[in-house]
Amino acid sequence: MYYLKRFLAFQIDVILSGFLFAPLLVLLTFTNPEFFFIMKSQIFITLTYAIIIISYFIIMDLIAGRSIGKILFKLKIVSINKEKLPKYRILLRDLTRIVDLLFLVPKFLMLFNKNKQSLPDKIMKTMVIGDLEVSSSK
Repeated sequence: MYYLKRFLAFQIDVILSGFLFAPLLVLLTFTNPEFFFIMKSQIFITLTYAIIIISYFIIMDLIAGRSIGKILFKLKIVSINKEKLPKYRILLRDLTRIVDLLFLVPKFLMLFNKNKQSLPDKIMKTMVIGDLEVSSSK
């Protein structure tokens, strides 16, 4: 159930960030007609979308402490010791997510480790847990 909640939370966040992505592309195309030809590059689109997704996570994590998907599924980012993280550590974790977004393999790594950590979680010594796990550990 945990993996399903985390997967669905991520999918919601990707969809929401897509709502930011589409208007940005339209705006760029109308303000710069040559941009339409640049948009045909799959690498450009992938990198632009990855930057928008990471920006979404950074903004949400700095404002609300977690993304909308995590809020809906009652998930939180905490340290390995289940302590609240300072904002700079969450920011660094969000920046390491580029690895998760560009390569699918790191996402599957969390299926095979004890703390259910993705690669960015492993790097930053964080984990995503349910709200109840935070309150029961105190």
